[in-house]
Amino acid sequence: MKTVESDPAMLSVFDRPNEVRPCGGGRPHAPIGRDPNGWQPIQITMPRGETPADRSLSFTIGGGFARAEARTIAADLDLVAPLMRRTFRNIDLDGSPTSPGRTLFGLLWPESLKNQSADDRNRRLILDEASAAFPWELLDDRRPWISGDGVSAPAREPPAVRARMVRQLLQMRPPAKGPPSRGERRALVIGDPGAEPPEGFRRLPGAKAEADAIANLLQNDQQPYGVTKLVEAAATPEQICKQLFGQAWDIVHISAHGVVDSLLTGSDGTKRRMTGIVLGGGVVLGPPTLSKLPVSPSIVFVNCCNLGKIDEVAEDKARQESLEGRPEFAASVAVELIKLGARCVIVAGWEVDDDAANAFGVTFYAQMLQGATFGDATWRARRAAYDLKRKSNTWGAYQCYGDPDYRLRVVALDSPARISDHQFDAIFEAIEAAQRISGDLNIGLERDDTDQRIRVERIEEEAKSRKWYGSAPLRVALAEARAELGDLSEAIDHYMAAVASADAGFKVRAVEQLANLRARKAVREYRKASAETRDPATTVATINGELQRLQSLTEAVGPSLERLSLQGGCWKRLAQVQASSPAADEALRRMADCYDQAVELAGNDPGYPWLMACAARACLAARSGTECDSALDQAVREQANSTLADKDDFWGLIRWADAQTTLAIVQQSTPSFEDAERIKVAYRRAWRHVGSPVKMRSVTEQLEFYEDIFSDGAPETATRRKSLAAWFAELRNFVESEFPGVKAAG
Repeated sequence: MKTVESDPAMLSVFDRPNEVRPCGGGRPHAPIGRDPNGWQPIQITMPRGETPADRSLSFTIGGGFARAEARTIAADLDLVAPLMRRTFRNIDLDGSPTSPGRTLFGLLWPESLKNQSADDRNRRLILDEASAAFPWELLDDRRPWISGDGVSAPAREPPAVRARMVRQLLQMRPPAKGPPSRGERRALVIGDPGAEPPEGFRRLPGAKAEADAIANLLQNDQQPYGVTKLVEAAATPEQICKQLFGQAWDIVHISAHGVVDSLLTGSDGTKRRMTGIVLGGGVVLGPPTLSKLPVSPSIVFVNCCNLGKIDEVAEDKARQESLEGRPEFAASVAVELIKLGARCVIVAGWEVDDDAANAFGVTFYAQMLQGATFGDATWRARRAAYDLKRKSNTWGAYQCYGDPDYRLRVVALDSPARISDHQFDAIFEAIEAAQRISGDLNIGLERDDTDQRIRVERIEEEAKSRKWYGSAPLRVALAEARAELGDLSEAIDHYMAAVASADAGFKVRAVEQLANLRARKAVREYRKASAETRDPATTVATINGELQRLQSLTEAVGPSLERLSLQGGCWKRLAQVQASSPAADEALRRMADCYDQAVELAGNDPGYPWLMACAARACLAARSGTECDSALDQAVREQANSTLADKDDFWGLIRWADAQTTLAIVQQSTPSFEDAERIKVAYRRAWRHVGSPVKMRSVTEQLEFYEDIFSDGAPETATRRKSLAAWFAELRNFVESEFPGVKAAG
């Protein structure tokens, strides 16, 4: 539909439809398979290692649907760093069989992705601050022994030229600043600042030409920007700062020298190490200064030498710091702009060719002004730079951070011919978008809750305006997305609407999850309240009501593993909020009974319900001061003594940790520091295996249960219960502090 709306030739043939309406026999989805226009999410992180040999790159590769593939490969920085330096110096021309790009492809790319490389899929790289230092755009898959194209003259382009590639920085903190207002669109264009450059830095006539061309594009668009252009003599440090910090800009484009950790003479005459954009006269616009921008621009394009990397000496220093477990990529200008909240950031990773850089910049802005998405505009710009100068690696220098579907803000027009603001052409697209958000959050491909919450809110706003809220499938999809974000109140509202709808097909799961979320929310609010304001009677009544809902559903449609486990969870929460009452022990017994019934339906892998039944009985024994049944003791010890395999998935690793915590309750001795450290190792590995804040929140909820249940019991057990509660509290504090976003998810 958007293609029809934006193409005058097609509008002359077709009427502009308002939306696509599903008809009988229609299919809501295309046949299952890879969408050639979709974006494959690939999360790449480099966890801190205790020794240099421990450094590794962890890949989480989206495969479609609610699944992901996890891979870990060694990050041999001693071998990779020299190759990166050759890249920054533009050593080895494109096409050389021994180019750094081909070697880095062999060293850094997992085998499963190598096998998919010929598919030319659009890729969205979700990077942490350590993995962002690698030149992923330059990886070259053109292996002559496979393609048959010959050694010296590859026929195909590199992967980042053949298909789209964007980056996103893995951030858990919300943006520091908000976006510009909805008024006039403004752009600040800076080129070759005119103050005296530092010794050894030449003038940049190419930067001035680039700034002129881009300013001309922006101010002569059909919907022109209010452009302020500062070039050469007009671009003094004082004038740049006055404009940069005195106005709210939609676009900021800077073409200048850039330095990272370079020893320069400051404006006061003293030498010190500086990082940032060189304005001349001893002034460098660094990360701390950029954080003071009044609003976060929509697009920041920093076309400076060396800003996406660090110089050779500083690189060696940073590499050593990384080997010691303290990666310091956060000092770069690009990272600071992303933390500020800029929607899209483009930064050059090394010194670029003037002509190729001009082609990239002009093509990028021309495409964005024509309504292209950020992902499409950056790809076409990269192709333009590559086609102009194939013997330069400028095409690979640009690191493009942002939402691939982002478009420039359009000023509202009175013309009826303007393009629709709707995201979706039909309701099933909105359902799929919500499902994609919950799937990405669940498997850890998205850990930025703020950005994902905005996406959900946009779907909700459009669904309301288009009167789609009566659709049970849409409300369930939105409920699942809200639940993954930890927004229990909003998720409950959506599930309630789905249950009340005329569509019975979604009612069973909606009823189950509605009961589960209400019970969880009741305990969460109970724990957040102060001791003076807690209302245990109301909390117990809420949980009992949801338990009865699940029991009635089970009577109506029969038992299932999920329904029985949810009932066990309700009994667990009843025990938790009544820890000082005899009712807690009865609730623990009923908890064990429900999970026992679930085990009978679980087949050969009882897993979670079996451990929860064991935990219930272990808590009963610890509270009363009695010994556990010998068979239970032996079974838990066997599970806890099994080998922790790194190949296990997230829940397999958490199950191993749960066995350790259950063993800590079963054994008579006080759990030790070493016991806690083993569990922490399992938590760290689980986080690397498609972990997410919401998944880890389930871990903290279980630890909170133990803290609360051991707050009371037989008087003779007081000392041991107190030590157990403190031990579990320490584990919970570790999870909340170690893994970003977990505490916020609660």
